[in-house]
Amino acid sequence: MSRSRQTVLETETIYALLADETHRAVLEALRAGEPASPDELGRRLAASDRSLEESSAGWTDRRAVTVELIHYYLPKLDDHDVVEYDRSDATVTTGSNVDDIAPFLDGIERVSS
Repeated sequence: MSRSRQTVLETETIYALLADETHRAVLEALRAGEPASPDELGRRLAASDRSLEESSAGWTDRRAVTVELIHYYLPKLDDHDVVEYDRSDATVTTGSNVDDIAPFLDGIERVSS
């Protein structure tokens, strides 16, 4: 499901996407360039969230994160070509506009460190 890059992301769009902690976490998880499934991303995000890690619900929390990824976060990032989410084989990879957003993500990491 490869798409050709159509536009450069506007700064406003980049800020809006990166304002969301889950969007940033997904992009960080994909930085190595390896494809991941929504389930794997959900496990990573749930494991990095202290409140979920301490919860006794465990699997239910991870599943809730995965469902949110599938129905909200991944489609939104895919709409802006920041990730490529192939629903048919359940893989997520970086998209053609990830290079537009990477310097901003790097800046956020430096400030929060």
